[in-house]
Amino acid sequence: MDHNSFLSNSCASIASLYLLQTGAVLFTSSTAIIARQCGIPETFVALLTEGAEWEELAVVVASVLQQRPSLGLGNVVGSSCK
Repeated sequence: MDHNSFLSNSCASIASLYLLQTGAVLFTSSTAIIARQCGIPETFVALLTEGAEWEELAVVVASVLQQRPSLGLGNVVGSSCK
C-alpha cells in the first residue's frame, strides 16, 4: 500500500465516522421533535430509534407490538453494551 492510498483511505474513514455521528444526532433530534408534535410518547420513539441494526429494530418493534416493553428495554441495554 503506497502512502497516497493510505492517506486517502484514512481521511475517508475519519470523514465517514464524522458524518455517521452527525447524521445519527440529527436523526434522533428531528425524530424527537416530530414525535413531540404528533403526541407520540418519547419512550416509544426512543425504543424505535435505538435499533441501529435491522434485527435489533425488529426485536424492539415486536416487543412494543406485543406490549412487552421489558424485552425491548433489554434489547436496548444489551445493544448499548457492545
